Amino acid sequence: MTNATHTDKIDDDGTQVIRFIHRNRKFYLFGSIAAIVAGLVLTLLITPKYMSYGVFFPVYNNSIESVVDNPVFGYDVEADRMIQILYAEEVIDSCNAKFKLYERFGIDPNEPEARDLLKKEFLETVNFSRSPYVSIIVSATTPDPQFSSDLVNYILSLCDGMRNRIYKKNIELAYVNLKREYQTKKEYLDELTDSVANLRSQTNVEVVSMINNQVVLKSSGGGNSRIQTELERVINSYLYETKRLNDIAERLDKAKTQFDRPTTKIFVLQQAKPSYYKASPSLIVNLSVSLACGLLFITGFRLLREKLNGVKL
Repeated sequence: MTNATHTDKIDDDGTQVIRFIHRNRKFYLFGSIAAIVAGLVLTLLITPKYMSYGVFFPVYNNSIESVVDNPVFGYDVEADRMIQILYAEEVIDSCNAKFKLYERFGIDPNEPEARDLLKKEFLETVNFSRSPYVSIIVSATTPDPQFSSDLVNYILSLCDGMRNRIYKKNIELAYVNLKREYQTKKEYLDELTDSVANLRSQTNVEVVSMINNQVVLKSSGGGNSRIQTELERVINSYLYETKRLNDIAERLDKAKTQFDRPTTKIFVLQQAKPSYYKASPSLIVNLSVSLACGLLFITGFRLLREKLNGVKL
């Protein structure tokens, strides 16, 4: 009995809906036509935008030798790092200097919030995403197809330079510190050399020998034992500091070689090309949204009107 009553209620509700639609069919007809016309006009008034995109693979690391031995395409950690680099403000500044973005976006650079507006417009125009294949897609959507393409390709050209500067920044710092340490140590060795020459002029040294890495000096006689002992100490210090200087020189040369060595470059799979197919606005989407909004408005309006007039559905 309950199931039958429920079924009858559903049928009755459905009948009321059909009656309501039929009763207001003219409103739905003219409202649908008006909504479609409004969607069409809106689509024509909106400035069309065109999207271009480029695709590249980040490199596994910065060593040329490792890339030759293991040319890996697609690495999730490096892809995430590369996307983070692309979101750096250096990219926005460089693109602004290249393409005069303040002027293109209609932003007054003298406004206090000009910088924030530029960043907002740029991030709405350009998009960085990672594909399922761990490649990075750089896309730009603007009213000018050629500009969209040029902007993407310019950003691709920035990738290697930004990676290179970040990678070599610490190497340069290490090189500068090693160079300073090398110069300090060399000056100290020069002082030891002068001390050795001065002490040798004050004693009669006959033989210089090495026993267990220690210098042993022998005098032909009549020499000052205190000066001879001091001379041995200074020469031993000289030999020890010379070894340390050679170690620093080796590390300095390694750092310089690493700094001067070219770094790896990204694998550009596809350069951006101008696309003249509109990315937005979409006529179908606009018409669908306008029609849906129009039907909802008519339904709500007619329901309210009939309720106020006491009309039974």
